[in-house]
Amino acid sequence: SVTIKKAEPLPVIRISNFTPTTAKELETVLKQIGINRPKIIDLRGNTGGDLFSAIKSADLFLDTGRKIVELRLKSTTELYQSKKLAINRTSNLFIWQDNYTASASEVFIAAITQNNRGISVGYKSHGKGIAQKLIELKNNSALILTYASLLTPNGESFHLRGLEPDYLLTPGGQHDDSVYAKKVWDLMN
Repeated sequence: SVTIKKAEPLPVIRISNFTPTTAKELETVLKQIGINRPKIIDLRGNTGGDLFSAIKSADLFLDTGRKIVELRLKSTTELYQSKKLAINRTSNLFIWQDNYTASASEVFIAAITQNNRGISVGYKSHGKGIAQKLIELKNNSALILTYASLLTPNGESFHLRGLEPDYLLTPGGQHDDSVYAKKVWDLMN
């Protein structure tokens, strides 16, 4: 789920979706490219996946005790905070997002940007701020159960509203790497 590509002058870490192994894959990639080197995390088209993998992935960048996400259930809430010492606490971090970036990816973006750890660039995200479980039934069908609303570290719901990037690219413009990379380059200089 994690690959590296180049968008000069920075490495681009592409997370295609969040799987149970994404946090470990991301940690390996971070060590390969250098912990303190500025980097881009590309979440364009990432429709989400494993919520807890997104939480563990955000934990790699945040100091202990930082709020990542709150799950608002019917009668209670569950708060998820960073638990371990971040392996990448100080390098410049840029996140690319688009209107197909959703769910667990939005949790990751909000955790990074609202804790002032990185900057997002692109277009408003999709806005799927709910947690769901897949329950297999005996007749080989399945039930998708929505069990919680997701709230950002600032306590905001993004369901059906999406997350605005810190730096919005020109609406209707090209969505290719060069446009995103140029914006990051401008922000670094």
